Amino acid sequence: MIKKGLGFLLGVLVLINLAGAVGSFGGFGFSYVNYEDILLFGIVFIFFLAFIFMTIYKVFGNKGIAMVMAVAISGLITFALFSRGFLSGYGADNISDFAIAFGVLLVAGFIVKIAYSSLGKPGSIFVLWFLWLALFFVDPYELFSYGNVADGFAFVHSILTGIFGLFIVIVVSAIIVFKKKKSALEKLGKKIGL
Repeated sequence: MIKKGLGFLLGVLVLINLAGAVGSFGGFGFSYVNYEDILLFGIVFIFFLAFIFMTIYKVFGNKGIAMVMAVAISGLITFALFSRGFLSGYGADNISDFAIAFGVLLVAGFIVKIAYSSLGKPGSIFVLWFLWLALFFVDPYELFSYGNVADGFAFVHSILTGIFGLFIVIVVSAIIVFKKKKSALEKLGKKIGL
């Protein structure tokens, strides 16, 4: 039910933008669909709604309470971002840069997770350091033209390749090294509910 409701909400937002996406001289412009404030508002609202719902549901264990609280809190957060101008104009460009950087970090995390499950601890640590070194030695301005690399993306790149990024890689490597694998008896106990 929740998936259908969120899909319906996103579909309505897309249809509203398609109806209003008339370019200059009456022509249809796809760029008007991508940069509409309503669509960005909806996407940010659904992101916060899903994240907050998951968190509150784990705390209370009741879907009704979690949904009401998640809708209220994510609505307040999204409206605050919208009223401050973060979802339109220059702020919207920065949010999309940070969204791209967040997506790159998620992909890197999935790659390390896959390496951990298939290659074990040494392989996952090697992959983690390889990804960080590849990011460190690659300049975003060499891959993309100056007009395509925005300030927010370059800022996130400089943070991840700096001291803070190195600290994160060291901490994650230490977590991987000291993480204990569950024994077969513990896995069996979890399956039967002990």
